[in-house]
Amino acid sequence: MTEPNTKIKKRLLFILHLGWVEARELARLKKAEQLYDLADALHPIPGYMSRWRPEYIEAIRFNLKTYCEKYPNAAKRFQYMEFLDKWQPPDF
Repeated sequence: MTEPNTKIKKRLLFILHLGWVEARELARLKKAEQLYDLADALHPIPGYMSRWRPEYIEAIRFNLKTYCEKYPNAAKRFQYMEFLDKWQPPDF
């Protein structure tokens, strides 16, 4: 089994964490379409992580960018792209 390096793995796990936080909020607000789109953007990540290839990062980036462009307020609040490319996720 090939896995992403520790830095990428930590970023992806944090993005999944943020996604669950946002999903819970979207469910409470009854925003089903946005919740569906969020799930669509995030669902490949666990599978990618278990059989990692470097090109998967671009697929993840594309999915997150598509979601963030459609929902700019969510992009500002949850900052998925920043945690993928710029910022270090916090330690838990």
